[in-house]
Amino acid sequence: VWFRIVDNSGGIRFTVTSSVADLGLVMLNASYQKIKEVNLRNGTGSEALNIGGLTPGQVYYVGVRSINGGTGTFTACVSRLR
Repeated sequence: VWFRIVDNSGGIRFTVTSSVADLGLVMLNASYQKIKEVNLRNGTGSEALNIGGLTPGQVYYVGVRSINGGTGTFTACVSRLR
């Protein structure tokens, strides 16, 4: 699943939580170049991508993927990185 995000503060925290799937996150810039990828948790639970140094007003894309092939729902939250 891909999310289109417009940064407004120079940094974001994108968090996902699933009780079924081991989730990984990847962030792309507007040119679809990979900026950062995370899969710190091995198993279900929460995964977070924290990134600063972004350009306010710029479009970014965050992809959520299942690492273990698990399917189901997840919750996502995006917030300003302070």
